[in-house]
Amino acid sequence: AEMSEAALHGAPQDAIARVRARRPRVMTATSDVHEHGKMLIEDIARRIGAEPLDGGVSTDPDRLARLAAAERPDAIALSTYNGVALTYFKALQVALRDEGLDIPVLIGGRLNQIPDQSNSSLPVDVGTELTQAGALVCTDAKDLLSTLDRLFGSKP
Repeated sequence: AEMSEAALHGAPQDAIARVRARRPRVMTATSDVHEHGKMLIEDIARRIGAEPLDGGVSTDPDRLARLAAAERPDAIALSTYNGVALTYFKALQVALRDEGLDIPVLIGGRLNQIPDQSNSSLPVDVGTELTQAGALVCTDAKDLLSTLDRLFGSKP
């Protein structure tokens, strides 16, 4: 709750009003067992008037796509932590395409990946690669509001 409050401190009230008026349905999930990021996304979503839908913790990309096909969210907000950000996002893109879905995917958390050629198993930042692949990268929790406002704030 404190992190949500901090993320929304000083947030533009007009952006919150636009998101609240549209009330987008946002499926939240994690790529691994770290559910704290998911809880933060859900709390922020509620505070700004979006409707969070549970996509699960440590959810396989295929399962998340099937859940999205069943629930039809307006967006997916994914929290990741354990060095799989790019691989997970690309697998989710394929799974969503296989389900016939074109849903924006917001991704935040530790945006890193352990390179295939790594001999140290240390992850590297893949934020730029995620953006190039089509992800809506949220480098901070406060980015959730601005991204949802950009996606849905002006739509009737």
